[in-house]
Amino acid sequence: MIRQINVRLDNKPGVLGKCVGALAAEGIDIKALEVTERGSGDFGEVHFIATQVERAAKVLGDAGYKVEVEDVLVVEMADRVGFLANVLDLLQKKDVNIRYLYAFVSRVEGKSLAVLKVDDPGKAVEILQQGGVPLLTQKKIEKKEPVSTFTTAIEDHFGGDFIW
Repeated sequence: MIRQINVRLDNKPGVLGKCVGALAAEGIDIKALEVTERGSGDFGEVHFIATQVERAAKVLGDAGYKVEVEDVLVVEMADRVGFLANVLDLLQKKDVNIRYLYAFVSRVEGKSLAVLKVDDPGKAVEILQQGGVPLLTQKKIEKKEPVSTFTTAIEDHFGGDFIW
């Protein structure tokens, strides 16, 4: 089991950045992150796996955020078509319901990927390119060759500092 932190945030510019910044200021590394819009869009729900889970929860709680910590499973999967379907089928056959799921690609030479949904994609692309932030293109995603090298060591996916 992995301990995951859940935080509800107002859906306003800068709120997520302040939350993540509070962890960064304490040297707490986020290893996986999901942000979803809830309700009528006035707030969002953040799920993340971080180093130093209990400390992260305290830092966020002390900063005024409502924090929940829960157990989740992290499944290592081969990066090939149908593998996730097989995992879900195994669970379904045993009547296990998936409440939610988010997936991420393993590290590639020390780099991670993040998926962002933004209000103005064109503006965001321009800002990120001007800031020197590389963007993955659809063309790279559709390449036949794997984008990364798959290994069986789970530490390779998260980096050596991930706590278990």
